[in-house]
Amino acid sequence: MTSTHMFPEDVARLKSVASSHGYDITDEQAVAVWTEYSDQFFASWLYLPPADEQLWQIIRSYLTQQ
Repeated sequence: MTSTHMFPEDVARLKSVASSHGYDITDEQAVAVWTEYSDQFFASWLYLPPADEQLWQIIRSYLTQQ
């Protein structure tokens, strides 16, 4: 089972925050962003930060690496 199905609310929020900054990302890209971020802390899936701006900074960092 993928994180898309395990954490649908998180995936939707990742996509929404990216969209609010002009980036349309797929479910798979949202999962990749958060999986890569979580991996840095040796976690499978971390809780998303409560503030959208903090979440955007993490997403942006990932997108600029691509």
